[in-house]
Amino acid sequence: MRPRVHPSLRSGRSRLRVLVVAACAALPAGAQTTGRIEGRTVDAGGEPLAGASVTVTSPSLQGKRAAMTAGDGRFRLPGLQPGEYAVTARLEGYGPALVAGVRVSLDRTVTLELVLQPVFREEVTIRGAPLLDLTGTTSGTEFSEEVFQDLPTSRTRFYRGDAG
Repeated sequence: MRPRVHPSLRSGRSRLRVLVVAACAALPAGAQTTGRIEGRTVDAGGEPLAGASVTVTSPSLQGKRAAMTAGDGRFRLPGLQPGEYAVTARLEGYGPALVAGVRVSLDRTVTLELVLQPVFREEVTIRGAPLLDLTGTTSGTEFSEEVFQDLPTSRTRFYRGDAG
């Protein structure tokens, strides 16, 4: 048989249980153990660059963490352990942007603007007749008259008058 408890004590216990459960649930949210890096990628004129790959590396991170920029050039890399990071942004047609020594702290956001410079490629086109005929199956060599005159033969001595 259960002991009888006064009704005012029962509601107090219920309130206490609710308060303990609520306090335990709030602890992880209030005590963050990571930070984040966010920002945007832009070109030299300040226009946002969509589709850029943003990568972070650090000795305190196993491997790499990466994100793609959205249409407005923005990126977010949440859940980073505190430490020092190198942030690199890459996009085809642009040189990479690198920011080293980015310090991430507990429950803090580091905001970066990564400026990518366009890369120009030079292309050289040579037009004219091909030096080799890759479609034909014949081969040949041209020799000048001087080559034949200077060739040694078994009759060279005879023609020069060296016969004896």
